[in-house]
Amino acid sequence: MNVAIPRCSTLQRLLSKAIGHEENRQARLIKKHLPEKKQQELLRLINKDESRYPLKDLKKQQKSYKPGDTKKELECHKLLAELYPDASKLLKKLKLSQGNIRYYATRCTQYDINRLNDLQNHKVLLYLTCFVTTRYQISNDSLTQSFLVNYKNFTETVKLYRDKIFQQQIQDAMENLENVPYVLDLFTDQAIANETSFGTVRERAFKLIPEESMPLVRQNLAHMKPNKATLY
Repeated sequence: MNVAIPRCSTLQRLLSKAIGHEENRQARLIKKHLPEKKQQELLRLINKDESRYPLKDLKKQQKSYKPGDTKKELECHKLLAELYPDASKLLKKLKLSQGNIRYYATRCTQYDINRLNDLQNHKVLLYLTCFVTTRYQISNDSLTQSFLVNYKNFTETVKLYRDKIFQQQIQDAMENLENVPYVLDLFTDQAIANETSFGTVRERAFKLIPEESMPLVRQNLAHMKPNKATLY
């Protein structure tokens, strides 16, 4: 059985008709399911009357997890979060494949602002809708990773600070423990009369061991166990 191969012109007409049918379907759904107010919010991303084009900022993805870059990404995320709900709902109505969504989204990154403004309204809305949804997901991933990286750096900094303070406390405790015998001597010092107020004795004790260090010294002494070696 022989099958005739269609002429190139025939295939071109079929493809052109299929593409036109799909574009008309998309245009109808966009008009039906994306309110005029939401359309204008999307189109503001490339509005020539704005002081700057928000789309240009959204094209720039987070380069590092430094505070400055994270702050810029948070600003982008705030704008994307306002547009994402309606854009996501529209894509569900359009029933596009993930491949098509990514393809249409790249039109916003490949085309400059002037070229996007020259497109038919439904086309640029389609591209912006796909771009917003994919960029929003990228922003979520970037900010999540940024949080994890900065949290790890923060915990490492905290551990280093904790170890530093702990070592300092040990050093201070050892120095103060050396003065404990002199504090105890105050109770047997015959030069201190019984009539001497306790406040005076305590003041002399705090000169040997600072008042703020007393709780730590007491804690160390409370956990010390008797050592037979001290009896010989």
